[in-house]
Amino acid sequence: MLAKVRILSEREIRGWVKSPFLALSFVIRPVLWVFVFGGALNAAFSAGSSPAALSGASDYFSYLGVGMLSAMPMLLATRAGASLFQDRSGGYLDRLLVAPVSRATIALTKVFGTVLFGLSQSVILLALGIPFGLHVSNLSVVSVVASLAGVFLLAWGFSAFFMILTFRIKRWADMQLISSLNFPIMLFSKVFYPSSRLPSWMVAFTNYNPVSYSADISRTLMFGSDGALASSAVITAFAVLTAFALLTSALVLVLAKEWL
Repeated sequence: MLAKVRILSEREIRGWVKSPFLALSFVIRPVLWVFVFGGALNAAFSAGSSPAALSGASDYFSYLGVGMLSAMPMLLATRAGASLFQDRSGGYLDRLLVAPVSRATIALTKVFGTVLFGLSQSVILLALGIPFGLHVSNLSVVSVVASLAGVFLLAWGFSAFFMILTFRIKRWADMQLISSLNFPIMLFSKVFYPSSRLPSWMVAFTNYNPVSYSADISRTLMFGSDGALASSAVITAFAVLTAFALLTSALVLVLAKEWL
């Protein structure tokens, strides 16, 4: 089984590497979101905002940059379903389904490939942001590894979620609709705005959004201390993200046998 997973994963990676557009967007996307969008709003949000109001960040640019470590892989999560849709449209999925490989393995391999690229984009974002004004007061092995662990769980959960939504999709128009869902999910989270800046009706949505839990882990550790890893807020966030990833994975395993 591991050999089959390796072969299918290598195919997913080659599809990204061989596409100049995808490779270029891999770097341009975090630059646009953080440096352009974040830079434009930095003055407006940083003025009159204390570090406490920005979850410990010294300015809005840093607040958004660390939050986008979670948002970038989530935005990329629709790629898992899009890859399945592309294989189905091109006829490759039909050949896979008659091969000696389980349907669950096919689906989870696409989830794994998407998560791998999502994590890579978070690492690129962090590496690009620090030299250009991303202030992280606690840049340690513990804070980085724990943040990426939270991002991994988030990316896995949403990649599996979008994979499930794509199982029965056969029309491009429907696929486009599913691919547009990640933006509302990101906007209704704590990635862009602190809870104190949100209207009361939005707070309920953001507080229960898995993206918010992942962003909270990164900000608590990177703008605080390694000791915060044992805090109830971080432990709760990890518990929620783990449950989210396990639930969506279980649904992929069950539904892939019937719907793929």
